[in-house]
Amino acid sequence: MTRHSSSRRRSLPRIAAAVALTCGLAGCSAGAEVATGDVSDAGLKAAQALVAEATVLSATDLPLPSEPVARQKLRVFVVSPNASNPYSTLMVQSFQEAAGVMGWELSPAYDAASSATKGAGFIRQAVQEGYNAIYYPSMQVDALRGPVQEALAAGLTIACPDCAPQQLGDSFITPTTDNAEIGRRLAAHAITTLQGKGTILTYPDPEYSTITQRFEAFDEYIAQNCPACTVKPTQFTAASLAQPGPPVWASALSTNPPGTVDLAVAPFAVASRLFATTQQSRGRSDIKIMDTGNSDVQQLDLLATKSLPYIGSTAVPEQYEAWASVDLIARVRAGQPLYDVTKLPSVLATPDNAVQFKSGSAEPDIDYKTRFTELWR
Repeated sequence: MTRHSSSRRRSLPRIAAAVALTCGLAGCSAGAEVATGDVSDAGLKAAQALVAEATVLSATDLPLPSEPVARQKLRVFVVSPNASNPYSTLMVQSFQEAAGVMGWELSPAYDAASSATKGAGFIRQAVQEGYNAIYYPSMQVDALRGPVQEALAAGLTIACPDCAPQQLGDSFITPTTDNAEIGRRLAAHAITTLQGKGTILTYPDPEYSTITQRFEAFDEYIAQNCPACTVKPTQFTAASLAQPGPPVWASALSTNPPGTVDLAVAPFAVASRLFATTQQSRGRSDIKIMDTGNSDVQQLDLLATKSLPYIGSTAVPEQYEAWASVDLIARVRAGQPLYDVTKLPSVLATPDNAVQFKSGSAEPDIDYKTRFTELWR
């Protein structure tokens, strides 16, 4: 894990009294309510202010090192979380570009296909074949903790962009955004869209710690600022994306006729795309749809068309995350000091601002590629 300082993420407070999620993320049914009550003018105004702030691309510089690092000869094993997902393609290609500048030997990009079983096999393969490092963005860390610890114990360095920071040491690198902030921004967008009152279906995926953190913060913000909102969570896993519907969403459409649900929040961008098209195929457009991100080019293009009731996602600096992964792998292997990349900027993506993002990433206008290249000597 990348070394933390005073900016280390603080734990989210639990609000069990306000958030009735007694069944837990791993087993909630669609009947568990977060909060109900009267519309809160103060909560609505606070949400509107947060949305106005969150939809502007931050001018804050991305974290950049100041000291050079040697171009070591490293062999890196590359795993794509799901090769059919544009996000995975962007993350792998960005890493390959940066690693090419560094002059590293890379494996083919193996496709985990959103399967923890396949991912575990690839991690162990990297160990057996004597690689120095693994690049595996957005892995299912909780499900892969055993193989990950085996690889770290064998001396490998692992870079896992868009994975929540883990207590696994400096050799487990996690370039990521502030996931709690993303959850709050999405919740504010939901409250603003619903004008402070409505029923929301949420689909947390407990296999991904980043997704879990985003939904926890979403629930907390709704409970604090929207007493007239009802949140009904249902477990969702990436494996269900391979099935038509997906089934849990198709079931929700069948059991919630028009007028009973106002908004649905999918765990990732590819899921919300399926949610939107499945609802459309049934002749419905009454449920607005958003997701916790991270958005890809297709998703942002879909947002910009305003052709479906798809209203929001998040855009993050994904290409920077890949380049920072290369830089930090090199620094770990060289025993050099690290820098914190666990609170990267993110932007609330909506139909009104989706056109501004470059290649699906939310990146301030800073030439980090040139800066990294100058430091790789």
